[in-house]
Order: sequence, then structure tokens, then C-alpha cells
Amino acid sequence: MAVELRTTHDGLELNVAPEIWTEFARRSPGRMAAWLLRVAAKADRRRYRKMKRGPKKPVVKIKASREDVHRSTFRLLQQRANSPAPPRSP
Repeated sequence: MAVELRTTHDGLELNVAPEIWTEFARRSPGRMAAWLLRVAAKADRRRYRKMKRGPKKPVVKIKASREDVHRSTFRLLQQRANSPAPPRSP
């Protein structure tokens, strides 16, 4: 909702007459809050729902043998660096 307000603000600033803005500036905080509540009550709340996160990808576990229980990240990176690079496709 904050993103929508930010993007809409620039357009409103250009298209709404300065007299309208002075009317809002003169309102008391209570009157402004009441007006905002009336406007918010008319808003389509479905439009501003949070996006649900998709399912997590399953973790691929590396099966370790008895003598190779721990996998060192440093060693894995060294093995990758020392292995020949796969050929690039044109």
C-alpha cells in the first residue's frame, strides 16, 4: 500500500490544484483521521493483500559414506575449481 501511495503521490501533486492541498493542511488531526478512515473503508482490500510465499524447494541431501561423514565446503570449492570446465555451447 505504501508503494501505491508513493507512486500516486507524484501524479496527485501535478494534477490537483494547490487550493485543495491547503484545505487538507488546515484540517485538524482528528478531522483528517476521520476523513482517512472514511476513504480507507471504501478501499478494495483484496487489492492490497500480502503475497503468499510459494512452497520451499526440497533440500537435496548428499548421501555420505561412513568415512566421509563431513563435507568441507572449502574442499568442495577446490574440487570444483580444479575440475575441467564443461564446454560452452555456442
